[in-house]
Amino acid sequence: GADDFSGTVFWTQLGPTAMPGNLQLQSIDNAWLAPSISWAPQQVFVNGARLTPSTALPGFLPNNSFSWVAGQGLYVNAGGVNPGTQQILVGRRTYGVSMNAKSWVTIDGFAITHAEDRGINMKLACTDIVVARNQISFAGSYGIQSVGGLNLVIEQNIVSDSGLHGIGLTSGATACTVRNNECLRNVDPITRRANGIYVFAASSNTFYGNRLHDNQDSGMHFGPGANNNVAYNNRSWANGDHGFDDLDAVGSVHINDVAFRNYKDGFSIEGNSPNSRLYNCIAADNGITTNEYNLWVNDLSSVGFVSDNN
Repeated sequence: GADDFSGTVFWTQLGPTAMPGNLQLQSIDNAWLAPSISWAPQQVFVNGARLTPSTALPGFLPNNSFSWVAGQGLYVNAGGVNPGTQQILVGRRTYGVSMNAKSWVTIDGFAITHAEDRGINMKLACTDIVVARNQISFAGSYGIQSVGGLNLVIEQNIVSDSGLHGIGLTSGATACTVRNNECLRNVDPITRRANGIYVFAASSNTFYGNRLHDNQDSGMHFGPGANNNVAYNNRSWANGDHGFDDLDAVGSVHINDVAFRNYKDGFSIEGNSPNSRLYNCIAADNGITTNEYNLWVNDLSSVGFVSDNN
C-alpha cells in the first residue's frame, strides 16, 4: 500500500523560518521535504513505526510526525536526520483488495501491508465470500471489514497493527462466520477505540476459535444492533479495555470463551444488553489494576441474563 522513499535524494532540508506573530527566527533543521509526493498520504512509516499526522506548520513539526501541503509535498520530522537514511514508506494505495456487491470470490494467502484505508474491503452486500489465510498489517483503518454482506467466511487470518479495528462486521452483515483468526496490536493513533473484532448493527453471526490480544480497546466488541450473535472457543487477553464487551447488544451467547489479564472487565454486559448468556466460560485476573471485574452486568442488561458453569 505504500511507496518506498528511502534514499536521501528524495528529501530536502528546510532552513530557518519565523514563528507566526514573532520576528524571532527559529531553526527548523529537523524538518525535511519530499516535493515529489503530489498526493495526500494518510500514513508514513519510519523503520516500521507509524508517524503521527500533524497540523503544525511544516517548519515546526514535532518529532516523529508528518504533514502534507498541496503544491509543496510531504514534510517529515524523523528526529533531525534525513528521513531517506532510514527505511521510510509513504502511504499511496487505498486498499489491498476491495469488492463491491461481489459473490463467490475467495481471497487466500496474501500478505497485505500499509494500505491507506482497509486491507480487505467488502461492501454493498457481498455474498458467499471467503477471506482465508491472509496476513494483513498496518492498514490505516480496518484490517478486514464487511459493510453488509451475507454468508461470508473470514478464517485463519492474522490481522495486526491496524489503525482501527482488526476485523469488522457492520451495517447488516449476517450469517457470517469469523473463525480461527488472530487479531493483535490494533490501535487508533488518536482515540482509544480499536478492537480485535468489532461488530456493529450486524446480527446472527458466529465467531469461534479467534485469538484476540494486545488490542487498544476490547478483544471482541458487540455494539448497538449486534444482536443474537454466538461466540465460542475464543481467547481474549491483554487488551486495553474488556476481553469481551457486549454494549447495547441483545441476545449474545458466549460459550467456552476465555478472558484473562485484560485491563478492565473480562466479560462486560452493559448498556442495554438483555437476554445475554454465558456458559462454560473462564475469566481470570481481569481488571486487577482498575478495580474492575471478571464479569460485569449492569442493571438493564441483567434482564434475561443467564450465567451457568463458568
